[in-house]
Amino acid sequence: MNPTSVRKVMLLAAASIGIFQKNIGMVYAEQGIKSLINGAIGTVSRYAFEAKKIEYNSEKDFDPEGEMEKTIELKPGDSLKYSCGKTGASSMGAFMLVPANPKTHILSPRGNDPIDVASNRVQISYNVYRSNRDIVVSTFQKLGLDHLLIDYSEDTVLMARDPEQFSINLLCTYVPSDVKAMPKHRWLQIKFKNVLPMAFGCGSAGFNMFKNATPIPLLATYDQLIEATKCKVDAEPGMVVGIYCAKSDHVYPEDCFRQVEEKEKVTTISGLRDISFPYYNLTGNIRVMKIGSSIQQFDKSFTCLCKNEQNQTTAVLKVRVKKTETCDYTKTLKVYAQTRKWPRNVCYKTLEQGKTIRIIVAKSDGLVNRSLAVGGLLIYPENTTAYNYMPMDKVTRLKETKISHVIGSTGLSISKREEKNNYIYDFTISSDAVVVLKQPIANLTYVYEYYSMFNAVLNKYKTLISIGIVPTDPYTHGCGAGGPDIFNLQGVNVENVHIKKGLSYYTQVKCTLNGWKSSPVGFYCPKDHVLEPEGCFNSAFLASTNRAVRLDFYAPQARVLNSPNLRIVDFTKPMFMKSRIKYSSESLECRCRRKDGALMASITVDLRDPRQI
Repeated sequence: MNPTSVRKVMLLAAASIGIFQKNIGMVYAEQGIKSLINGAIGTVSRYAFEAKKIEYNSEKDFDPEGEMEKTIELKPGDSLKYSCGKTGASSMGAFMLVPANPKTHILSPRGNDPIDVASNRVQISYNVYRSNRDIVVSTFQKLGLDHLLIDYSEDTVLMARDPEQFSINLLCTYVPSDVKAMPKHRWLQIKFKNVLPMAFGCGSAGFNMFKNATPIPLLATYDQLIEATKCKVDAEPGMVVGIYCAKSDHVYPEDCFRQVEEKEKVTTISGLRDISFPYYNLTGNIRVMKIGSSIQQFDKSFTCLCKNEQNQTTAVLKVRVKKTETCDYTKTLKVYAQTRKWPRNVCYKTLEQGKTIRIIVAKSDGLVNRSLAVGGLLIYPENTTAYNYMPMDKVTRLKETKISHVIGSTGLSISKREEKNNYIYDFTISSDAVVVLKQPIANLTYVYEYYSMFNAVLNKYKTLISIGIVPTDPYTHGCGAGGPDIFNLQGVNVENVHIKKGLSYYTQVKCTLNGWKSSPVGFYCPKDHVLEPEGCFNSAFLASTNRAVRLDFYAPQARVLNSPNLRIVDFTKPMFMKSRIKYSSESLECRCRRKDGALMASITVDLRDPRQI
């Protein structure tokens, strides 16, 4: 390409800037447009002079003696000019590219499969890899060219679900105009150096890169950009978290994630990281970290930031490792006394496996101390360990209800204790708990009463304490080895037998129900017990013969559902399908034993038509 042509291409690029990569970081309009134009001209310069070239534009490019498969590797700073067919070349045959749109879709590696099989493995690119900029630039046909540009510029951050195996694959197929001739193929695999694992996180740029990102439009509003710069990630073992800052920003602390900011203090968290993770020494504006298996030893959260040249915070990533979250009303009342403003949603929390919600209130007999400007009174219902409130009539009214009528669990504990001048309430769900919700709305809801004496006038107020419960499993009809509170016993016949073994007794639970009448059906066998048969409910023992059989042979309309702790089978059918149900005179059974062979629980599911019983 001669200098005049290059100049023409550059001018066209500047005029047609919409076909090039757009920076979605937070930049001011004038600065952003200048940067965009310079970037576009730079891209075309690199395209014209520096890019590697692979072309399949004529029949001779598909010579049988040539390479059917080719693999190349790009490092940051490299680019590739690729073409499959040329405008006006259809007279000698047709060219077809797979995927048809490499910007939005990606072809998986061929492996050892035939072309016709491998060519069908096309996925959405966003599900496989993400980047702070477009890797595949749109075809340059608007500039009089016939190429794709695979642009792996030096400032590209590339994340993939499988960074070790990631590649972009392009299949070019040539179909000769001679109908007797066979199609010819050329497969190109493009590998990349310095690919990072896909992470959870956020930053002041690259908003769509992270696993937890909600895609935002190219022309995002200010509010959309601000929302994308703040995120909270609940850490789990093996999780990769990351932060990415715009070019004009920097990561703070620079050492994040080896040191992090916690309440304005720089804290070392080496014990929280997986030290085998190979990506801790990254420079520039990207940091990633892998959460180690020792996370259960930690009970705190930490923060990493993006800051601009004026040291202003432009993005906040908070990684929550804390297992205990606290609502301290003694501190809230002190702030209220100074500001006379009560904070909104002061105690709206979410409780899940392995976490504790702690509520701290000052000791009180329910009487106002007129010597204090503000003070706390009581939490209602007063028996917090057994009762709570259920919202009624669209939350305009509260009804006192037993907690066991709202939530069923094997590992939820609620305790109250005195500590100096305070009462401390702990709501805890153990890490191995089974939790089900018995009502559509199943928060733990309480009311805390407090007062003020501003200007010597007594005013009493109430504030809501709301603890949302995250269930582990659905609410089902059935039984199991322990945890009777987690089942709906309506329509279930339960028999508890106390059996002596040695000097001690244990309880054997047996239950029977009709699957077509009481559904879904659940069975609980703890993970340290032995389930029989292992594939319950996909297979079960036939009650009449004690032989293991497949469920679908006796109840083909029933569906086995996945659940973390329960074995579940659903017999529910719409009314219009009731006449098609295949009933059986048989019953199916599953069992749960201790490791020593003792039978702890069994469930028998009757498959007869409920109308015939």
